[in-house]
Amino acid sequence: ILVGARDVVHHWWLWARSAVIGYVVGVLPGVGPGTSSWIAYGHAKQTSRHPERFGTGCVEGVIAPEASNGASTAGDLLVTMAFGVPGSLGMAVMMGGFILVGVNPGPVMMAKNLDLALTLLLGVALANIIAGLICLAGSRSLAKIAFIHLDFLYPIVLTIIFVAAFVTAGTMLDVAMVIIMAFLGLAMDRFGYSRPAMALGFIMGGLFEYYFFRSVLTSGPLFFLTPICMVMVVMMIVLFSYPYLRRVWQGRARN
Repeated sequence: ILVGARDVVHHWWLWARSAVIGYVVGVLPGVGPGTSSWIAYGHAKQTSRHPERFGTGCVEGVIAPEASNGASTAGDLLVTMAFGVPGSLGMAVMMGGFILVGVNPGPVMMAKNLDLALTLLLGVALANIIAGLICLAGSRSLAKIAFIHLDFLYPIVLTIIFVAAFVTAGTMLDVAMVIIMAFLGLAMDRFGYSRPAMALGFIMGGLFEYYFFRSVLTSGPLFFLTPICMVMVVMMIVLFSYPYLRRVWQGRARN
């Protein structure tokens, strides 16, 4: 337990970067915390000195998505209350609860019910602390879950997956699609293709297309020249360029 806690302190810069990524992704409408975890994982692998260790239990691959997932909830809640646009399914349900009790999410809520908004945001921060303490206290027992034999896990997991796929639309076509995607995932793993990248593209593709055309229709083809968009573009350029710039710096230091 102490070794795991020291690992987080040792990789504090990765933890901080992943938390920022999670918060920014959480603010984006309709994306959700699941996407932020994949983005943070990809960023951690891209910036790691030992990317080949990812997928073998590398602690960086655990710290990054978990920090991002925890931070994205706050951003998701904030944009839901401030603009009335839910960032995930859970926030959509919460927004429905707000409306049922007479609280309309949006700028009006932030003006008339600011105390409620601040209480909810502080509650998210407190919940993360409480959850961390509970997990630390029960980590010895929780760790034993990892030692459950796969013969017992496979039937349970497969049943849940197939039932979830069927109840989504009530057709066997979804179940067949799950089987097809399973073989596709095996093929990608066999030939060295990135499965997280495909999953992220599948999730983000429709959202990207929808918001891109909506932005072009409302603000024209130069919509990305606004200050917020320019800041995000610069952040993406820095994140993509960081591994290559680091190699150049390391090469010059050796010379």
